[in-house]
Amino acid sequence: MTDLAPATLRWLNQLDSTTRSIDSLVDEGFGGFSLLDLLPWMNEGHAIAAIQAIDWVKSQPDEDGEMALMTADAEGLDKLLEWMLETRGSCPMVYAPEEEVVVPDSVPLLRPTAYNLPEGMSSDEVFDEEFSENLSELFAAIKDSYGNHAHLYRIDYGQLVETVEHGLLLAGQFIDLNDGELFDFSMDAINQRIRYQSTGRYHKGFPA
Repeated sequence: MTDLAPATLRWLNQLDSTTRSIDSLVDEGFGGFSLLDLLPWMNEGHAIAAIQAIDWVKSQPDEDGEMALMTADAEGLDKLLEWMLETRGSCPMVYAPEEEVVVPDSVPLLRPTAYNLPEGMSSDEVFDEEFSENLSELFAAIKDSYGNHAHLYRIDYGQLVETVEHGLLLAGQFIDLNDGELFDFSMDAINQRIRYQSTGRYHKGFPA
């Protein structure tokens, strides 16, 4: 933290601290970021201004010494996340209560499919047990960014194979399980950039 501007350090030091842990604050409805993950954003004028616009509290350091900035201002945190995604295409991992996912009774959970496949290969062949497990681990970054109600719908297999030796670019579509809205997404594993945008369409069977 010694690399931070003096004014930023003063602001950080004067924040209220609590004896509650990160998990305890999340259980109480607070959301926020690891202070370590947030530090790179604090060296930019516009970013620190956006961060300081929220009322934060410093959590009790955990057993690994990790501390988080947490807030009860869910609306302000959402706006900050939107701003981060718009400006950099990514954001730090978020500590927040998980939203309840409401899947319409008439809609089964969809198995992902793959497109842009090599000639003669089927989507079922691509999604063997090992590939599906690895893909779930990668897609967890999308869930961290968008929310736990994101469900993988399709992936661009050809794009994935072409980039795997040079840094892995995962692209495709996911569905918001709460309403069936479709999103195009891409995730660059080298630069940790995640982008997603609504297609303006809804999956058949979900309420529009």
